[in-house]
Amino acid sequence: MAKIGRLSEFDVSHPERWESYVSRMENYFKANQVREDSLKAATLLCVCGQDAFEIAENLAAPVPVESVSYADLKKLLKEHFHPKVSVISWRHTFEQRDQRSGESAKEYITALRKAAKPCEFKDLEERLRDRFVCGLRHRELQQRLFAKEELSFQDALREVTAEEAAGGAVKNMRPIRSSAEGASVHQEDVRRNSEEDPDEEVDRLHPAKEENQKGSSSAPLKCIGCGGRHRRTDCKFRSATCRACGKQGHIAAVCLGRRKAQPQEERLKGTRFPSQNRANGDIRICADYKCTLNKALQQHAYPVPVVSHILDSLKGGHVFAKLDLAQAYQQLPVDDDAAIAQTIVTHRGAFKETPHTF
Repeated sequence: MAKIGRLSEFDVSHPERWESYVSRMENYFKANQVREDSLKAATLLCVCGQDAFEIAENLAAPVPVESVSYADLKKLLKEHFHPKVSVISWRHTFEQRDQRSGESAKEYITALRKAAKPCEFKDLEERLRDRFVCGLRHRELQQRLFAKEELSFQDALREVTAEEAAGGAVKNMRPIRSSAEGASVHQEDVRRNSEEDPDEEVDRLHPAKEENQKGSSSAPLKCIGCGGRHRRTDCKFRSATCRACGKQGHIAAVCLGRRKAQPQEERLKGTRFPSQNRANGDIRICADYKCTLNKALQQHAYPVPVVSHILDSLKGGHVFAKLDLAQAYQQLPVDDDAAIAQTIVTHRGAFKETPHTF
């Protein structure tokens, strides 16, 4: 009669897998109707491998390993490969298990169930729920789960997996064209228009609007003759005379001659700054004034306060508060001269900081 299944050798370098190996062997015996105890022991010694066989020999000595019963053989090898560890130690390991980088929710749950197996929890579902939520890497989702008064383990798992599925769907979607690519689309349209009519004026090149990026790249440009959304060649005011400047080709509503130039105070060389992104995606503006503004600052000697003096000044107080000001000290306004001195250079030009910077 052909045997069902196949047993491989046990890898002694992974002793934590011994119980799983024995479980496979028990199912092998059941599938092949192996009932005799001596035959089970002989099968175990034959298939376990040379390393495991030598360990069994040493554990059974001075008794020959062939005379040891199957139950005693399993007990000896279990005590060797999987020694009894305090439940507290297993639970400590379980509580320290957080979701790892790149680990999905289902993989994390599988790892938690494996870690909870020797912990002997009486309320396993509740402990799995707590550890699962507390160990999530997605902080915003974690805060949403914290806010729920009634949350079961299955509800938490369902919400996290749904969030992961939605995130994966967004990643697999076609990416929105960047502003640089949008600008190139405008450039192609401008070049094509100029080839059709060399004498016409075209708009200044601007990055494509976000709504046009989401739609077709053939969205109409803004006409400089009337401000409408159509091509310059289709404008009915191409031969019109402007009432503001008297020139031909546009109307007074879009005439550039009507705009008043803003006076420029003075050309200053601002301080450069390295832009950094915050955790929420905002840009952190923190200028480096070591080579510019700091050299001109006047030193004001002020004694560093002592803790005992501060506590003494609080005698008789009734209300104590800790004030956390967002954006450092930028709630304090400064005068015009100080604001000009704090000017920094950004990718969009000079930026004059009117509040006090740090």
